[in-house]
Amino acid sequence: MRAFTRIGVSAAAGVVSCLAIAAPAGADTISAVTNAAGAVTSTAGAVAGTVATNLAKPSTQQTLKQAVLKAGGLLGCVLGTGSSMGSSLGSSNLTSTVGCLIGGSLGGQSIGAVNLPANGPITSDFGDGRNHQGIDIGADQGSPIRAATSGEVIDSGPAQGYGEWIRVKAADGTITTYGHNDTNLVSVGDHVTAGQVIGTVGNRGESTGPHLHFQVEPAGSGPVDPIPWLAAHGA
Repeated sequence: MRAFTRIGVSAAAGVVSCLAIAAPAGADTISAVTNAAGAVTSTAGAVAGTVATNLAKPSTQQTLKQAVLKAGGLLGCVLGTGSSMGSSLGSSNLTSTVGCLIGGSLGGQSIGAVNLPANGPITSDFGDGRNHQGIDIGADQGSPIRAATSGEVIDSGPAQGYGEWIRVKAADGTITTYGHNDTNLVSVGDHVTAGQVIGTVGNRGESTGPHLHFQVEPAGSGPVDPIPWLAAHGA
């Protein structure tokens, strides 16, 4: 530490000597340099304070969160190219990935890492006076069910009350459930990407008409209302 201090003092002395030689009014020059350095320091401190204040704003944090989610979704699209992506339309891995990348980059129904699971009106809300742990989306029999997130299929098959269901676990631990399906197009262990067709809407199990039961369970949490969750993730 003392050695570094001596080097610093020597360097400073050298700078002062150079200034004295270069300018007859050495004291004035040194004073001007000192004042300029102080001004730079003050400006840097003000900029740092402004950045810190802006980073603390909820709007800024939400923007950064969406950027991270979008980057994660696009990365998931790329990593999923080598996985099994069964589809009733016979889409190739390349086609699915290109579509996912375009959707994530340009917006539309697939925004960032989260996609709407089906098209149709909400026919039953979360809770709904009967401890309903998801939402019901009314849709025609056989219409596509799309993965809301990229992730691994952890269940695909019969389930009590649901008839047929699919459950997907995302990289952050969030589990999405798709129930009352007519057909499942993925198997346990498959990796799916957000927006990929994973099944078709059905009327199986405890159901009064064709619809998709969609449920969201963030890591370490029980089921949450999918509507604000989808909105918060850009879908």
